[in-house]
Amino acid sequence: MEVSQMKKGLRRTLFIGMATLSVLAVGTLSQSKDASAKSYPTVQYNRTMTSDGTERNVITTGSNALYNKAGTLRGARKIATTTTMRYLGNSDNSRNYFRAYRVARTSRGSIYYKVVSFDQKYRGWIYGGRSALEFGGGIQSTQTTRPTSLTGDEATKTYQFASPGTTNVTWQYPSWTQYKAGKVIGSTASYATDDLTIDRAVTKTREGSKFYYVRSAQHPSINGWIYSKAVKQKTGAYDVNKQVQVTFKNPATNTTVATTQWTNPLSSSKQNDDVTTAFSTDVHNVNSALMRAIPSGYTYDVTNPSNVATLQKVLVGQSIVLNVKPTTGVNQFSLTDAVVYNNLTTVEPNQSTVSSVRRAYQSQILGSLGLPYSYDASVANNTPGILRDLGNGRTFTVGSETYTVKVSFSNANVANVQLIRGTVRTPELSFTIANNVTTLSKEQKELAETAVKAGYNHEISSVQIWSTMTEKQIKEALEDGKSGFKVTAKDTSSNNKEYVLTYSVEVTETAETPKVKLTLTNVTPT
Repeated sequence: MEVSQMKKGLRRTLFIGMATLSVLAVGTLSQSKDASAKSYPTVQYNRTMTSDGTERNVITTGSNALYNKAGTLRGARKIATTTTMRYLGNSDNSRNYFRAYRVARTSRGSIYYKVVSFDQKYRGWIYGGRSALEFGGGIQSTQTTRPTSLTGDEATKTYQFASPGTTNVTWQYPSWTQYKAGKVIGSTASYATDDLTIDRAVTKTREGSKFYYVRSAQHPSINGWIYSKAVKQKTGAYDVNKQVQVTFKNPATNTTVATTQWTNPLSSSKQNDDVTTAFSTDVHNVNSALMRAIPSGYTYDVTNPSNVATLQKVLVGQSIVLNVKPTTGVNQFSLTDAVVYNNLTTVEPNQSTVSSVRRAYQSQILGSLGLPYSYDASVANNTPGILRDLGNGRTFTVGSETYTVKVSFSNANVANVQLIRGTVRTPELSFTIANNVTTLSKEQKELAETAVKAGYNHEISSVQIWSTMTEKQIKEALEDGKSGFKVTAKDTSSNNKEYVLTYSVEVTETAETPKVKLTLTNVTPT
């Protein structure tokens, strides 16, 4: 009996013990499962980046992989490993740069950027640090090109396409240095005899190859960036059906200081065409190729009687002499005279930044120019050499920032040099004729296009479009939507009869390069 009861008690104890153990085991497993469940962050925002695209070019550091979504989110899948991203970041091929175009922040404070490679082979999200104000983590800001000074020949001589065809053509940007940079033309074969001038030059950061921005005298629509070895200097005598031979002389010593050719922009050009207006416009444009041909140390003599007489009438095929005079060094420019601006209106307060910007300006723009730099204050406003020497309109970089040089002159003819953070954009002009204007010949249409573009450029001559401006500011500055603009043109194919051309303005694009369409709406004889 005692044994039987003992067995029953033992069974009950074992049963209770097993039951308790089972409960404990289930509870433990349940707690273990809850503890191991992974928690994921949420997305606080996911926005399109609106800053200028050229300021969002990046290289990959290799410290983070590329994912189909922010890497810490549930379901994130790896697209490219850190090894691949490191390889792309160290590449010597511009196609492997990336453009950032979206930014997201997770609930854990991490910043992720959506990026795409310039060749569009890789697209996804990558960790970008803890601040949306700068790139970090797996990417860092980069400059795909760096400014390069022009040689004397590059700045003053006339060039042509070396091997016209499809191999090397003009681009909106040097090839593969911006995302989706397109070709301006697919072939240069039709422009083999065009006269080209070199406006500026850059070197591709990765490949080290040099590119020129060239302008065609006959077909401005093909202007763009081209590989430097794809053009050659024009040789031989000047074309009497298209050009004016210009010799710059110093009458005080009766010595020639430079020679160049000025090319008539009209494709219908022929010998003895009257180009007085167009030629004189370039003479008084300090940034024209004609005036850039004057070497440093000399300035065009505006008041010289011989020059005044020469500009009364200029014909295609002529060989003319323009007098220059040496600068006398009345004023001097020192590096500390350059004022650094954080934006269009605000002077940079950080003196460390000011010093860095000035040093970069000296090394990248001034180069071997001796400082202090002396110039003739009495003719400063008419001296292309001063503007050229001080780098007016050129850009340089300091780290990830781009600065633009702006040179102006005070009432005392003292050069004021401003180094402004940001870049100036040159509007791209197109021309069209309204349906109601139907009686123009081909030559008259070309003349009208030249006159309207020149008139509009004069209208906005004091306007500068900066990369930091909003779309609304750009459109207002470029007179978007306005009509009734007038310019007078002389029809050289019809006894120099004068007409008043009326045109309207439409800004069709503000991103990257602003585009302006000028529409001829009326032609009235005077």
